[in-house]
Amino acid sequence: MPPTPDPDPKVLYRRLELILQAPGTGRAVAETLLCQAVERDLRCMVADLRARRAEDIQTREADRREEARVGPDKPPTPWARPA
Repeated sequence: MPPTPDPDPKVLYRRLELILQAPGTGRAVAETLLCQAVERDLRCMVADLRARRAEDIQTREADRREEARVGPDKPPTPWARPA
C-alpha cells in the first residue's frame, strides 16, 4: 500500500481557521491557551525563587567555610597570652 500524501498545508490552515472561528471552540481554545500561559509563568516564577534560594544557601555556606578557614584558630580567652 503506498503511503498517503501529506495534505495541502493551505487546506489544513483553512480547516483550523474554521474551527477557531466557531464561537464556542475559539473561546475554549483561547481560554486553554491563557491557562497554559498562566501556569507556565507560575512555574517559571517558582523555579526562579528556588534558584535564588539555592544560590543564597550556597553563598552563606561558602561564607561560613571562608570564615572558618580565615578565622582564629582558638577561641578567645579572658586570660592574657604571653607575648
